[in-house]
Amino acid sequence: MAKLTLIRGIPGSGKSTLAKGLVATATGPIVHLEADMYMLDEDGNYLFDPEFLEDAHYWCQYACNAALEASIDVVVSNTFIQKWEILPYLSMESRNVQIKVIEMPMISHGSIHDVPENTIEHMKNKWEVL
Repeated sequence: MAKLTLIRGIPGSGKSTLAKGLVATATGPIVHLEADMYMLDEDGNYLFDPEFLEDAHYWCQYACNAALEASIDVVVSNTFIQKWEILPYLSMESRNVQIKVIEMPMISHGSIHDVPENTIEHMKNKWEVL
């Protein structure tokens, strides 16, 4: 049975760092995915464009599905601020996938993508408990 670990939290809370640690210590095949990965150029530079945000999330869901279908464990680290954002992943449980959700503390250590502090505060205010 493939495992899907979902890491949610505000920007700068350590989601990516935790995901990379889980991948580094895994004993079998595992993939780390984030919607932000869709916005990397060929040199690995992050080029955020809100016009492609929906595409980025669909890409992340598609890549997650593909890995799980190949019996590869997956770690997805996205903000998942509101319930509806995580539901496509939670519905994968019906496909005999073991799902674990990790919520990061509501502390931002500084966003590597330069998300403004007022945007982070707005996200905190919109946070929905699962």
